[in-house]
Amino acid sequence: MALTVRQEAYPDEFDDARRIMLWLGARTTTVVTLGYFRTYAADLPDVLIA
Repeated sequence: MALTVRQEAYPDEFDDARRIMLWLGARTTTVVTLGYFRTYAADLPDVLIA
């Protein structure tokens, strides 16, 4: 199953995004890719793995 969402997050919202990723990661029993995080200044995204 996959869900694709594009959301622009501002630095003052990063704590909220972190809490969502931790919540999702706590609900898996395997190592999975939760998504990708890329700032406008970055050429490549960082992979978020749970």
